Amino acid sequence: MNLRLEHDTLRFRITLRELDLLLANGSLTAVTPLPGGSFRYAVELVDGDHWEITGDPRGLLLRLPRLDLLGHKASLPSKQGISRTLNANGGMLDVRVEVDVRRAREG
Repeated sequence: MNLRLEHDTLRFRITLRELDLLLANGSLTAVTPLPGGSFRYAVELVDGDHWEITGDPRGLLLRLPRLDLLGHKASLPSKQGISRTLNANGGMLDVRVEVDVRRAREG
């Protein structure tokens, strides 16, 4: 799983293999080692239709509706991901989840 941070956008990109693992296990986590510690980012599937992003200096957690991800999987292959605009510390944050179908055998 890759995480891209831009000004007001977070993009989680996963492979097809990681998509299957996420759907089977309900969560997917990656850790990036950094000086003085590490940064952990994760996607967790939830019931309902509410997206939520939480975090602190050590990591991020995206809670994503399982049905949204299943609907996206049914539309693959697609260059489009799924996204929501969420409130974050008084600002708006575009949160995206994309499946990299080109890296189908990796993960």
